[in-house]
Amino acid sequence: IWRLYFAAQQRFYKEMCICAKVDEVVAQAKKYLENDHSIVIGLQSTGEAGMDVTLNELAESLVESGSARKDQKGKVDLENVDLPNLLSTCGSIMSNFLRSHFPIAPPPQEAPKI
Repeated sequence: IWRLYFAAQQRFYKEMCICAKVDEVVAQAKKYLENDHSIVIGLQSTGEAGMDVTLNELAESLVESGSARKDQKGKVDLENVDLPNLLSTCGSIMSNFLRSHFPIAPPPQEAPKI
């Protein structure tokens, strides 16, 4: 489990480092544009795969709560759904690790009768 823990930790901090660089990259890009230079920004990772996992989990929870419905293809159109909060790839990495490796039983539907 330690190997999986450190892999999740590396993915988490990689995303945090990318996020920390955005403001500086935008500032430098604006500066170069003002001087009539061209800009090329290379991305090692867009985080799209992690965001897809997060969006799919959100879609399933919205369907279960009745806030969204699936279309004929079995997919939720997230373009027309009000998201309850911001999505975080870092948060998704952490919660997926915890859910996968430290599972808990869901609470019973009804309280046990004694």
